[in-house]
Amino acid sequence: MKALTNRVGSYVTGDAVADAVLSYALALARARQLDVVDIPFISGGGEVARVKMMVGWMVDIDAVSRGHGDPELTDSALTDDLKAREGSLHAHGNTPLSADDMASLDAMGEY
Repeated sequence: MKALTNRVGSYVTGDAVADAVLSYALALARARQLDVVDIPFISGGGEVARVKMMVGWMVDIDAVSRGHGDPELTDSALTDDLKAREGSLHAHGNTPLSADDMASLDAMGEY
């Protein structure tokens, strides 16, 4: 089990869920995007509850391994969905100009 922590609180969830959330959050940050994920967690009373967390660009989130006595919390539909969302993202950043772009700039006298 791992505890996902953000500025609002800490949420104990399964390792696979926490890892998928962190991986998706990193991909979002690289793409300079945000999203909200709905994850299961074990409440203070030991019941399974859900929380909606914002993840991605400029959002701090951490995970800490916890030796929790409860059985591992899993949600394969969620982890599969997060992996699919992650796969659809593309990092933004500086991309080189193509030969056509350079020719257009040169023709306009801007290069």
